[in-house]
Amino acid sequence: MERYWREIALVLAVKALVLALVWYAWFSSPEDKSLSDAGVAARMLSPNPKF
Repeated sequence: MERYWREIALVLAVKALVLALVWYAWFSSPEDKSLSDAGVAARMLSPNPKF
């Protein structure tokens, strides 16, 4: 029974590490200060949006 608890703890630790790496890679960077809600909406709703 103790073996299962060790495996569960290891899996949870690996998942936490992966989530931390994903957050750091994609979500930790600050957004561009020149972006604004109005500017993004105007670009997306324009006749020729450039993505």
